[in-house]
Amino acid sequence: MIPKLSLKQGLLLDSTLSGITSLLLIFMTDSIADWMNFEPVWLLRAIGISFIGYCLLLDLGAFNPNLQRQIGWAAVFMNLSWVVLTTALLIADVFTLNTAGLWAVLIANDLVLIFAAFQYWALRRQQPVLAMA
Repeated sequence: MIPKLSLKQGLLLDSTLSGITSLLLIFMTDSIADWMNFEPVWLLRAIGISFIGYCLLLDLGAFNPNLQRQIGWAAVFMNLSWVVLTTALLIADVFTLNTAGLWAVLIANDLVLIFAAFQYWALRRQQPVLAMA
């Protein structure tokens, strides 16, 4: 059974986990890079910093009903893009990750895909808002 999360809840949940990930990637970059055998290390920090903007966008959508649907669809697209691109990078073996790194990315992709699914289902349940002329 699929839980009935509202779009606001889905966006906030995604934002919260992305924010925690952002902080970990920014402040524990060297430890995470060593654990995953990830090079270049600066890229992890850059990803963490970019997640801050993503979190702010999700929060904007969660708390602004006028932008919620548009940002919801953008979040679904960005989450699906993340999964496709990181999977392609793993298949192409662009980064020579160890087993722990490979599993970490695959588990993260599963979580991101779950967020995209929850957000998609929440958007499908919403009735489109008709503009009044």
